[in-house]
This record gives sequence, structure tokens and C-alpha cells, in this order.
Amino acid sequence: MEDLARDFENIDENNPRQVAAAMRRLSAPSGEPLDPAMEEAVRRLEAGENPEKVEEAMADAFPDGAASDSSGTTTHDGGLYDL
Repeated sequence: MEDLARDFENIDENNPRQVAAAMRRLSAPSGEPLDPAMEEAVRRLEAGENPEKVEEAMADAFPDGAASDSSGTTTHDGGLYDL
């Protein structure tokens, strides 16, 4: 994880390919694949598409920039990390 943190310190947020690579590196340790909408966004960033245009085009998939259910309500599983 320290390697990931170090890598993220040097990311150029204006370089869509670096942003996409960082997103893939974040998802890899979990072993879970990206959901289809996120996979599409990462694929477009990897192709060098403008991140703002990707965000605008994918707005329906990521309302308010948060994970949500089909109603657009932010989801939370209180059983995952009950503190």
C-alpha cells in the first residue's frame, strides 16, 4: 500500500492515461473487477480522452460522483465496517 501511496503522489491529474493507470492499480489488490460503468470510464481515459468529457458523458452512471443504487441513492453497507 505504501508503494501505491508513493505512486499517487506523482500522478499528473491532467494526464488521463496516468489517472486510468492509477484507477486500475487501486482496483487490482481487491481482486474485484471494475463495474461496467467504471471500466468504460477507465477505458476512455486510457485512450487519452479528456477526463472532464468522460465525467460529463458518464454523469448518469455516477450521480453526484458517488456509488449509488438504481434510484440514485448513495448506498452504504453498515455491516462491512461496523465500528
